[in-house]
Amino acid sequence: MRLIDKHKNFIYALVIIVLCFFVARNDSRSLLNILFLNVLTPVQEKVTDGGSWLVGRKDYYFNLAHIYQENNRLKKEVEELQAANYSTVEVWAENKRLRELLAYREENRQFTLITAKVIGRAPGRIKNEFIINRGRVDGIKENMPVVTADGLIGSIAMLYDNSAKVNLISHPQSSVGGLVQRVASRAVGIVGGEVIDGQYLKVSKLSRDADVIVGDKIITSGFGGIYPKGLLIGEVLKVENADGGLLKYAIIKPSVNYDKLEEVMIITNVNTLPEVVGNNLLNKPIGEKK
Repeated sequence: MRLIDKHKNFIYALVIIVLCFFVARNDSRSLLNILFLNVLTPVQEKVTDGGSWLVGRKDYYFNLAHIYQENNRLKKEVEELQAANYSTVEVWAENKRLRELLAYREENRQFTLITAKVIGRAPGRIKNEFIINRGRVDGIKENMPVVTADGLIGSIAMLYDNSAKVNLISHPQSSVGGLVQRVASRAVGIVGGEVIDGQYLKVSKLSRDADVIVGDKIITSGFGGIYPKGLLIGEVLKVENADGGLLKYAIIKPSVNYDKLEEVMIITNVNTLPEVVGNNLLNKPIGEKK
């Protein structure tokens, strides 16, 4: 009872407002209806606007969350597609390299070849040495020549059971007899053991009157017993007179890109080859038919 007495005035006011509301509804032209509309309509508009704003914010955050999820899904799909693309490109590149090695094997059947993968290398612009995944158990022996379809790389320098170290012809301890492939020249010199400007090789011990010009192809001469005759070494870029004036030398660009070596081949039957190999040239001397 005390609670009712305490709020008696509020209850009276509420009853009056409700009565006025019903009266106003029944007489659209009454003063009460006009006052009611003028007072409550703005309030109703604010409430309506507020509700619309809340609905709008809800839709905004819902859409934002949906966009975020969709973005993550698309990013994942792109990453998966990129990974698949990289894998496809890698397989394609490996197949291309292996086809080139196979073609070289078919064109040079006088060689017994074992294919190996490069599994380690030393730093530097020209890698003087690297490791392959073939060794004693595969029949590999020291000093066996190592080649690719592009030409000569070097030779086996150290053996392990399942791997081997290869010294490139640029290695300080390496050297190979070089021969100008051009028929009109056939000048001879020594290649290897020195790198020029970090990427070129030097053909030294050329006689002063040796016929060597820019663009000549340098191949192995077959002298020395390690490398068979006719393996491509590189192309002459420059010819200079050596100190003293009795000899000259040539700067050559290697035919093999040492930075991209992934698979190589080891020639295992050099000792059984004839002194002059018939078809072991990547590029026959000018004037000769393949």
